Amino acid sequence: MAAPKQPQDRKLKAAEADALKAPFEYVGADGETKTLPFFSPTAAGLTSGDLRKNRNNELELLYIIIEALADDAQLESLDALSVERFGEVTRDWQEATGAELPK
Repeated sequence: MAAPKQPQDRKLKAAEADALKAPFEYVGADGETKTLPFFSPTAAGLTSGDLRKNRNNELELLYIIIEALADDAQLESLDALSVERFGEVTRDWQEATGAELPK
């Protein structure tokens, strides 16, 4: 007999799920707090064709997502970061949402 469902087993309601999609904040190269939208390969429109064409290039997939989600000001702020800081920000951005680049 299957174990009874626990409260944590239920799916999130749409409003609850949307509440988790808060913008991500980081400190920009200018020392000011910057925001990025919720990291979502789905919202960025990433397709199976993108995965196929870039299956060995996670950086390209990351840029596809960034360029689809971020506006011009957000892109400019990311462009101003050092390579090391950019890596930290993008890693933390993904971790904050629980999303990963598709494998």
